Amino acid sequence: MVDSADTASFAQAEQVRRALDSILQIHERHVTPTLQFLNEHGGWARSKILVGGDLAEQTREGPMGRVRDIIERFDQHGKDEHVSALQRIHFHILGYAQEAHEIATSMEIYIRFARQERQRYDCAEKMFNRLLAAAQEKHTGSQRDFRVPLTHPVWSSGRVLGGLKSFVRAQSANLNWPNEEGLAEFSEAIRVHAEVEALRPDGRFTEVSAPAEDRGARESRLRISRLAHAMKDFELSHARDDVFLGLHRHLIDRLDDYRLDMLIDSVDLLKAKGRMEVVSYTRVDTIDYGGKRLRYRPWRLVPRKEASKKPLSGNAQ
Repeated sequence: MVDSADTASFAQAEQVRRALDSILQIHERHVTPTLQFLNEHGGWARSKILVGGDLAEQTREGPMGRVRDIIERFDQHGKDEHVSALQRIHFHILGYAQEAHEIATSMEIYIRFARQERQRYDCAEKMFNRLLAAAQEKHTGSQRDFRVPLTHPVWSSGRVLGGLKSFVRAQSANLNWPNEEGLAEFSEAIRVHAEVEALRPDGRFTEVSAPAEDRGARESRLRISRLAHAMKDFELSHARDDVFLGLHRHLIDRLDDYRLDMLIDSVDLLKAKGRMEVVSYTRVDTIDYGGKRLRYRPWRLVPRKEASKKPLSGNAQ
């Protein structure tokens, strides 16, 4: 629901917020304590102890670490039967660590998003409460001086937008030059004024030159164009089960300088051919290539009938 919800709708945005709160509570109340319990080498809890008249923190070893110590103590006293029984129990409990780790990994992106949303919500709530308090101070029933002044500290966070109104007003007064007529006269006027300024003793500028094109933008366009050309003969049936793996195998055969980071751009190009659907929210696959590793959730492509005959181009990005 979090992935497919439309944040433009207030009702769905409220549902997403409640869902994220539930995910965060599940993680804090169940997943995190489970991982702490199964951590054989980490600390379990902190307690205050009195050392030399001062309070100091003491970290107790985790439960699995205590079980390990008990097994070692039985082993030192030659209690082989107890050692074997406790080791089986110990390994059986630790067998859940991998499953708990996979659950925590699948929830990681939602936990990070939920914490960011909670921080934004808390910040907006604090700003609203400050504004409400400032308005209540001015709301005394008087017919005058009932508005919060612009110099009030509550408006300090919005002062950076103070010049936005003037900027919009200035931009709305731009001249609308005709498409065909008038451009020659305008260019000639600019040339004459530029020559006059250059001849002045304190010349404000010496030459007029076209802005240099950004090298990074050219390389980005060239990379997208090469990816689009390499994907012209890509069979959409190869992307119905796993989009990332199908494109990865295809581009390895088509590009000599293929890198794993090109896979993200190629997936964006493929979105014009159909609708992307998540295969599994809990499964996380990996692709290792060229010393890099990509971790992703598997997606599949559902082709559009009306888009199946259109050629793939760089404009699909």
